[in-house]
Amino acid sequence: MKYLLIALLVFGGLLHSQPVSSDNPEIRRRNLIEQQIQFSLKESLLRKRLAPLQKAIDSLQRFSEDRHQMNAYQKKALILSKRLIILQAQQDSLKQKIKQLNALLYRKYTQQLDSLRQLPKARTTREEKQRLLLLNQISRKRLEVSPELENLPFDLQKLSKLEVNQISNRLQKAIVFDYLHRALQVINTQYDNLRRKKDELRRMQRLRQKALSFENEIDGGSIGPPVAINKSSYTPMSHEAYSDRNATGSGSGIQSPVTAPDLTRIDQLIRQSLQMRTQVSVDSVLSAIQQAQNILRKYRKMIQSKLKQ
Repeated sequence: MKYLLIALLVFGGLLHSQPVSSDNPEIRRRNLIEQQIQFSLKESLLRKRLAPLQKAIDSLQRFSEDRHQMNAYQKKALILSKRLIILQAQQDSLKQKIKQLNALLYRKYTQQLDSLRQLPKARTTREEKQRLLLLNQISRKRLEVSPELENLPFDLQKLSKLEVNQISNRLQKAIVFDYLHRALQVINTQYDNLRRKKDELRRMQRLRQKALSFENEIDGGSIGPPVAINKSSYTPMSHEAYSDRNATGSGSGIQSPVTAPDLTRIDQLIRQSLQMRTQVSVDSVLSAIQQAQNILRKYRKMIQSKLKQ
């Protein structure tokens, strides 16, 4: 099986020797993310400068007739507002480019994972450990570029209060049905994204457990029971946004108040969990994902019930 070892060494070498070129999608993505961070800092600075101006303008409009001073403040505020608009447009453009690169890299890493899994079975534990480590490394890369989670663009409380069977006007009912279909599509998309991320995290946990077991065997120790990965004394942060305690019942019987899952926060937790030095455990992220899925599942069932009315 020396060919397997050679293939793994070559594969690993390719991963660690990425050419420093503007054509390299990983380098381009890294550069765009750095630009995005810089633009975000500039936006924060502009908003800090704009806030006191807006406050002063509001105060002058209510309590003062000093038009000259107000005009001066308004002129400065207008300049800052125009800069903000330009900056936001640049950020939108960067976000779209990063999204395109993420899709490209996601396909690339998927192909690499498929190629690694198709290699012949390892004969030694050392070879198998090398394969598992490579699989885990590429899985981490793929998870980083997986489709971003986005918060729901509609009000769950308003959605839960819609009574389709009480709408007699055909046009209004058609509009409501269209709204419900769109909401269902968004929920399905985000649910699928959550599922893919959860599956990737669990797969990485298993790969790392196996790699550590093989490491124990190589070092002469007994394999023993599976090793718990990324555990710590860390108590998972409060996940009220993910809790389904406010989304009880089935069909259209979901009670208020309704709290939408903070899906973008889950993406942040995933990135933090991939940084092994942080206190965010993979298990706490998996729990947050499961709770968000529970909420989305209930609302999907509720919408489907309304569409049958």
